[in-house]
Amino acid sequence: MLKYEKFRLWIAAIVALFAAGTFGFPYLLKAAISMTMQGHPCTGGACGALGLYYGIYLKKWLLLLIALVTAYAVWRRCRSSRERILLTAYAALAVLAAKAAFTIMGNFWAANFALGILGGPGVLLLAASLGPLAALLFFLSGPVEKVLPPDGKISMISGPLGLPSGRVYRAFILLRVILAGSLLALALLSKLPGLGILVKQIMSLPLNIILSNKDALTVFMMIVKVVQVVTFVEIISGILAGIAVYQGASSAPSSGRPGAPQDPSGTGGSGGHAGQTENNGQDLAFPGHASACEGETQGA
Repeated sequence: MLKYEKFRLWIAAIVALFAAGTFGFPYLLKAAISMTMQGHPCTGGACGALGLYYGIYLKKWLLLLIALVTAYAVWRRCRSSRERILLTAYAALAVLAAKAAFTIMGNFWAANFALGILGGPGVLLLAASLGPLAALLFFLSGPVEKVLPPDGKISMISGPLGLPSGRVYRAFILLRVILAGSLLALALLSKLPGLGILVKQIMSLPLNIILSNKDALTVFMMIVKVVQVVTFVEIISGILAGIAVYQGASSAPSSGRPGAPQDPSGTGGSGGHAGQTENNGQDLAFPGHASACEGETQGA
């Protein structure tokens, strides 16, 4: 399992990849065009066509690379957790959710224009795109292993003021993964011969209704606003869960076991009292060993 101290180095690498892919992309674009032209002067519509092509497709491969690096880091971080598959899938989806902001920033203007983007990214777009990834990295950068037992779930974490932040955050993670899995399944079904035509017609039906009906378009825009609000609730719940992890780790005893009782005498105890304290600490940290610990205490 990757410890949280080393995971923070992976976070720095992910942020560096995002920054390089955003602010360094114009230089990469210029180098790619120069290599393609093989030393010939790049003037006129040829350079614009190459910039348009690379701006649309090369950015997608860079984002996929960042998604793979992020998923690998989260997989190593959650290797000993029962939710490693869920969190790894969510990490990759959180990176792909930043596609809009990542595509717009630092890209060739013709590529953005061809994608239907006429302006730069607003503050809300940046927050909604990068927020889920930032909340997840903030949550996993904390000492989660000091707060949860090895078989624990995120839903066991209580946020500040007793809010069920962990439960809400896990529900959003499940929802995003399930929706992405459903869309992926539909995309694969659309490639099948015979059945693919029917699936494509079903998938295009909502879009056709929205474009042909003004009221349906209004309802669609309202749904988009609701989705944005839900996304911000997801981000806030992830941040609150991360704050709870840091607070729980700071209030945990030095033994490293969350919830282990302290010796009231302050001397560390001795004999049967020390053994009872240790057993109680094991019971609270690992509830599955409660019956075994009780049997050992009665036998002693």
